[in-house]
Amino acid sequence: MRLINVMLIINIITLCASGQFYRNDRCRVRDLQEAGRCILIRNCPYALKLVHQYRYPQLCGFYGIDPIVCCPLNNIATTTSTTTTTTTTTTTTTTAPEVGPRTNSISEQKCKEYSAEPSEEVPATIGVGPSVIGGEKASAEEFPHMAVLGYGDENAILWLCGGSLISENYILTAAHCTYSAEYGDVKFVRLGDLNLKLDTDDAQPQTFNVASIVRFPEYKPPIQYHDIALLKLDKPANFTKYVRPACLYDQRNLPDYPRAIATGWGKLGFVGDASDDLMKVTLAYYTNDRCRQVYSNAGQRRLPSGILDDMQICAGGINESKDTCQGDSGGPLQIRSLDNYKLFYIIGVTSFGKGCGVINTPGVYTRVSNYIEWIEKVVWSQ
Repeated sequence: MRLINVMLIINIITLCASGQFYRNDRCRVRDLQEAGRCILIRNCPYALKLVHQYRYPQLCGFYGIDPIVCCPLNNIATTTSTTTTTTTTTTTTTTAPEVGPRTNSISEQKCKEYSAEPSEEVPATIGVGPSVIGGEKASAEEFPHMAVLGYGDENAILWLCGGSLISENYILTAAHCTYSAEYGDVKFVRLGDLNLKLDTDDAQPQTFNVASIVRFPEYKPPIQYHDIALLKLDKPANFTKYVRPACLYDQRNLPDYPRAIATGWGKLGFVGDASDDLMKVTLAYYTNDRCRQVYSNAGQRRLPSGILDDMQICAGGINESKDTCQGDSGGPLQIRSLDNYKLFYIIGVTSFGKGCGVINTPGVYTRVSNYIEWIEKVVWSQ
């Protein structure tokens, strides 16, 4: 999901959803007053034409990270299936322990260990105060825990989701990012990068294969609860000033900060190219009562109990268009440590939203503190 601030970026293509529909559901194309079906946007020539005219297709929802639009029945493209040879990774589920925050946790001990490692001091350029606006490029070394997830063939990797380094061997991400309908399981992880295409940026990237995928066992799509997963790297990450783990926020109540920071590489539009640059945006917290109202029409299939405060956080722009969008999925919602300005605590994992950059419409993030015991069991069990 791309970080969007339309006050700074012109001609961003956004889609606004008035309800929640699912792949192959029947719908009605409002502009044409015709019957339609919810399909992937790439299979709907009518929707693609609208996008190229800077008009808004009618959004049904998302299939993983792929937009689904209401397409006229007479305009649905036929597709053919292709078979490719892929590298096999191990996908596992684990027994779900009792979830919830704990103090003096292993993750907090590891946080102190990682933060004690020497690193060069660099000036940070973003805070969490109300005077900071979002939608800007991140600085070199500013988010050394930031990961980008790759899919497809090794010779033509598609970077489609985000994640966070939390130990030498593990990436924290969203469960829905572990698989793409078109490209299969996530296969690659890159750390320490700033611009995904330039070799001249101030970065020292490290690239890994995904050795195993561990989804939270109660994640049952299309239901959007428990959207959290861990990726094991095929070799330990080398800690540098460009690559270093973030800490996990293990308290139930959010800290008394007015805003949090979201980061990621994302698309310029629903069918546009991804941003080459790592972006950052400051977001305000929404009360879950207000968030529940926004998502009250999400339906039983996705949110049968509505937004759940224990496992989800809502954040976004208030009276302005700030948001995360597809391509930023799996990336962190984070705050800075009061003791160490370079150290970040991850409070949420980017999960889903309703459109992108819609004013007063927050995105939804998986609440990390609710899954600390499970994360510790997987990551630091040895």
